[in-house]
Amino acid sequence: MAHYGDKEFLVLPPIPTILAAQEDQIDRVVAEEDQQRVMRYVLSDCDGFLMGGTTGHGPTLTENQFRTLLRLSLQVKKSHFPSKRVLVGAIEPSDGRVKEKIYKAIQIEKEIGAEVDGFVVPPQAFFYLKSPREIYAAMKAISEYAQRFNRPVYLYNIPRAGATLRAQEVAELKRCENIRGIKDSSGEEALYEEFLKLQDPTFGVYQGKPQLNLKVLESGGRGIIDANANFAPALIREMVERFFAGDREKAAEIHRRVLNSTDYLNPKDPGFQEIRLACRQGQLYLLGIIGTLPRPLTEPELRYVGEGLIKNEIPKAEVISGRVVPSAPFTKDDLDRRIGDLAARGYVKNGEGRFELKGYTLD
Repeated sequence: MAHYGDKEFLVLPPIPTILAAQEDQIDRVVAEEDQQRVMRYVLSDCDGFLMGGTTGHGPTLTENQFRTLLRLSLQVKKSHFPSKRVLVGAIEPSDGRVKEKIYKAIQIEKEIGAEVDGFVVPPQAFFYLKSPREIYAAMKAISEYAQRFNRPVYLYNIPRAGATLRAQEVAELKRCENIRGIKDSSGEEALYEEFLKLQDPTFGVYQGKPQLNLKVLESGGRGIIDANANFAPALIREMVERFFAGDREKAAEIHRRVLNSTDYLNPKDPGFQEIRLACRQGQLYLLGIIGTLPRPLTEPELRYVGEGLIKNEIPKAEVISGRVVPSAPFTKDDLDRRIGDLAARGYVKNGEGRFELKGYTLD
């Protein structure tokens, strides 16, 4: 784990789930080669990752997809990065479903011979409103269940999942022996500061909003769970290292570059307000981190995403001796080449102008 003097600071991106095109759209399988490339690219510069979170379509994963994703995660950890952390998102509508996911994960651990490093769990308030006491009781029961397997739990404060955790509730929950921290994705700076007051050697506060990365560094948070580290892990690591080396100006410049590139993840078209995750996966394809285009995007959308990468000098990926590593900044020539390569890879434009593999319909 990354230490700076006597301080631990972790970079743990929530990785995307890369699904393959196939005729059975009911249960698309995980694209194993591309999925492992993302994992290995991230782990070369980060301290671990969160699989099955919101960035990884956690709430919508089928059982087969979840099992495959966790198997691949633990295999990559065991074979290449044994000291890195694998956290599992348990984003389910009930505490019973969360316990089922924990149990399934423990069984997969036994098959692979590598352990999960914790479960990230939001309040189970999908569709059904719960009082703070009901949320506390459910989260406490989940913690006690995970403790049976000696696995830690990290609270996940994500209001769009149905409920907001407040500092008083977190203060009560952190008394549970194996609740080791909280990922705060509320975006509320005042609430984050309240959580920071609860941080101690056994309970860390992690930020899930990339816009607040510099604030986390300045305020003494334990780490960041930043989706931008999927496409720019080396830059995010450099930002952290520059900050702790005292070069805050350079850290801020890197922060702005990475953040500015994400302004291009929603093309300026009112009809495409909800394709941010699709564009994130388009980034991975354009940079050469993965070899397929998992979600259907148009050429103008891809070029818009690519423009953000070019303007902000985001490194492209290169395969060296079987390893996917960052190299030179992405260029206009790289953008043209990657879009041109789609035809050779079997992609055609559908009636809406979106690239899809010939013979398949992507969702």
